[in-house]
Amino acid sequence: MKFNWFALFGIMFLCSCCVNPPNTNKTEEATVDFGNLNPTNASSLMADYSYVALESPEGALFGNMNQIEIYNDKIYILDNNKSNALYVFTTDGKYITKLEGVGDGPGEFISPHSFWIDRSGFIFILDRQLNRLLKYQLSDLHFLDNIVLPAPAPLSFASIPNQDLYIYYYPLRKNDVFSGKQVIIADGAGNVVHQCYDGLPSGKILHGSATNFYLFNDRIRIYPHFSNEIYELSNDSLNRCYAFAWGDLTLPPAELFEKYTSDDIMKEVLTGENDWIRLLYVYELEEQLVVKYYIKREFYLSVWHKKTDKTMNVKSENIVDDLGMGGRFPLPVAIHQDKIIGAIYPFDVDREKVTDKRLIALLDNNPEDSNPILVFYRLN
Repeated sequence: MKFNWFALFGIMFLCSCCVNPPNTNKTEEATVDFGNLNPTNASSLMADYSYVALESPEGALFGNMNQIEIYNDKIYILDNNKSNALYVFTTDGKYITKLEGVGDGPGEFISPHSFWIDRSGFIFILDRQLNRLLKYQLSDLHFLDNIVLPAPAPLSFASIPNQDLYIYYYPLRKNDVFSGKQVIIADGAGNVVHQCYDGLPSGKILHGSATNFYLFNDRIRIYPHFSNEIYELSNDSLNRCYAFAWGDLTLPPAELFEKYTSDDIMKEVLTGENDWIRLLYVYELEEQLVVKYYIKREFYLSVWHKKTDKTMNVKSENIVDDLGMGGRFPLPVAIHQDKIIGAIYPFDVDREKVTDKRLIALLDNNPEDSNPILVFYRLN
């Protein structure tokens, strides 16, 4: 693996990387306890909500929304379970085009894991199976280049704003080329310019959000898998921004990851006697921070209002549908500006319980095999 000294000096000058070991800026850290679980009503959570039905023309039906982003009045949706394609819609739900996994030729992919929109006009798609990071023009999805990975199969990635540098999150491996570090910064040729974040014992598990990097106020933040912390990449350090607690609920203890193999750990987490938190998704707005998580196979939702310091923690099935949305709360799948984006799937909604007239009209025009209906809402 080549070492690029020029890239290293450049990143130090621009002060956008972290050090080894990472510095933790205690003055910026907030400890948030979401508290114990309590039931609530949908109307207590949602305000100013609207619907967008995604068109479902032939060739544009997808199975899952594994990732969704909105940028420059377009909705980008990745389905890596059924169609292995990236779909593009207008913000009012009109289908535009798709980028489909068809092979291993130039600009092609087979198994898209996640994507990242660079605000300078590019979109990147990570194919872990082919060990490829592909770069496309955002305006027309024209293929531009292959970005060389510093090592095979990262779990997630992001492009660092305004630089030809990329940040990756890797699992801990037996033959670890990064000496226990999980966050790697490299240039487009795969040259490593920095390594940081000492992996915890849980770092060997391939289980977590494929999009655990996110931008907040143009700064990259990351929440490691099986962790209750969020870090920000800034000023030569990896600053811890938040640490979370959930009342009586906890993440699996470190001893579990030290003692057992990956398969045994996941079996214990999914089917064991303990109700451990797993698989977090973080959505951060200016005024709220939202965490969606699993316990075994059930969804939960936590909300922290930054200004008032009020919190909420609820099991999804205990959110009472008093808004007539068919008995299911539209859990977050993305954010846009100051709103949460949730989804209602026509095949999964109890139409007899739908009383919202706007939703009734959309469901009347969208059969069960249609694409989802997006729900945009503000949090109370």
